[in-house]
Amino acid sequence: MEAMVCSDNVVRGGLTPKFKDAKTLVDMLPFEYKEREVSPGEVTFEMGNNKVIEYKTGYAEFMVTHVKIGDAGNAVEKMFNSMSIAIVIEGSAKANTELAANDTVETQMEEK
Repeated sequence: MEAMVCSDNVVRGGLTPKFKDAKTLVDMLPFEYKEREVSPGEVTFEMGNNKVIEYKTGYAEFMVTHVKIGDAGNAVEKMFNSMSIAIVIEGSAKANTELAANDTVETQMEEK
């Protein structure tokens, strides 16, 4: 998974009907090889086969969080203070969202 923060600095090179500026894109990209480290993440919760791992990006407002529920029927509670996207890789999950007016929306997610 690749994680990126929001930016207005976009130079498009293709795959879009919008304006493409391939020359500027090629001129601004550094073509050099660099080793990259895969983040091992930080375990922030672990109980039995349940685990929460956070992969920080260097930006306070953005990170990837892996919630692993090892046993069917178990639950892990994780609160997010910002916009969040959930992707179910295997099995199913239920998420509750609290709105500003203290309303709650429940969502059922299943793998496809």
